[in-house]
Amino acid sequence: MLPVNTNTLVIQSGKADAMLADIANALASARGMGTSHVDLSDNPSADALQKSAERANAKLIITNCLDDPASVAATSALARSSCTDFFALRAMPRSKFKRITVLGGRGLHALVGLRAAKDLASTWGITAQVVYVVQEDRHSADRENLLHRMQQIKEEIQLHMSMLGVSFPLTLYVSTDIGNTVNSLTREDDLVIMGAPTSWLFPDGQTDAKSCFYQRIKRPLLVTAGNVPRRMALKEVFWEDTIRVGLEASSKWEAINKLVDALVDAGQVPANRRREICDAAFRREYVKATAIDSEIAIPHAAIPAMRGLIGCMGILKKGIPFSDRKDRSARFVFLLITPQNDYSDYLAVLSQIAHLMGFASNRRFLAECVTSGQAATFIAKFSYEFPGCGKCEE
Repeated sequence: MLPVNTNTLVIQSGKADAMLADIANALASARGMGTSHVDLSDNPSADALQKSAERANAKLIITNCLDDPASVAATSALARSSCTDFFALRAMPRSKFKRITVLGGRGLHALVGLRAAKDLASTWGITAQVVYVVQEDRHSADRENLLHRMQQIKEEIQLHMSMLGVSFPLTLYVSTDIGNTVNSLTREDDLVIMGAPTSWLFPDGQTDAKSCFYQRIKRPLLVTAGNVPRRMALKEVFWEDTIRVGLEASSKWEAINKLVDALVDAGQVPANRRREICDAAFRREYVKATAIDSEIAIPHAAIPAMRGLIGCMGILKKGIPFSDRKDRSARFVFLLITPQNDYSDYLAVLSQIAHLMGFASNRRFLAECVTSGQAATFIAKFSYEFPGCGKCEE
């Protein structure tokens, strides 16, 4: 069972940092959390930091040590062992943020960054934008391939944004120097948010700070890394028993009911929780329809006192209305059931759904599948497992 109170653990290096406090408090407020604080200047041991995270029931660890590789390594290792999201901040003198600029990306860390931008923009009442800078290289001379690549990137980021209910403007650029391009596109009163570099995924948590382009960004910068559960490969959520091909439904309510029934039949959820799950998914639809672009809908049921994530995919014979917008019918429905107030697994799976469904060719293949086994085999080819922490396996 999940802890009653989940918190943001703020790990501060040096003197009081007003910007770190502002960001941590805004994120905690948006997510219904409290904050706990640790000062690295006291030289706490790794064991002491771990105990602080446990006492805080930490779901997010945020620190202001982005430009200190050793501190990033230590705190990101703590986040991995605690199975929490990890944010690192480079603070700069400023009076007040007036805009957030998100450096768009295509993986889990970028998705976590988008969610942070949404929470901060909403709490502070400011605007936000998403930019993606395509690195110009020797392949960029082929204009047709470059345009095709940029379109694929744009569609995948738009899918991420739709999944989170984000409507920030999105612009793509081509450049040989990403850092300086970001500087030219942003203002001094911007907070820049970007997903963590891939080097942060390695077990030792080491980063070569000087080689990372973010060192050339001359703006306040928040780098986000998502909790990466070990067993969140898409094939572990959607397999033959949790996929329904040729699903027939006349409304989204009927579709959700049938997907929950499929999970009961597969022994994935107890029959006596069926009504609770349907009601939770229905309530989410009343708040905001979960239809997104490309004939995709991702209904969500958040259930108290459960662990892990359960899903069921329906491929309908024809699209059904899933929102008030006439262009938002859904043919591919991904029902996700998660613990209430714990979105780490949820975001990881959303990222993989975007990876799978961002390609029109994948959607065409799945629409033509005749059996659940055929769809499951195809999904397995596009699954990837995140290197997480052993604690998450329990």
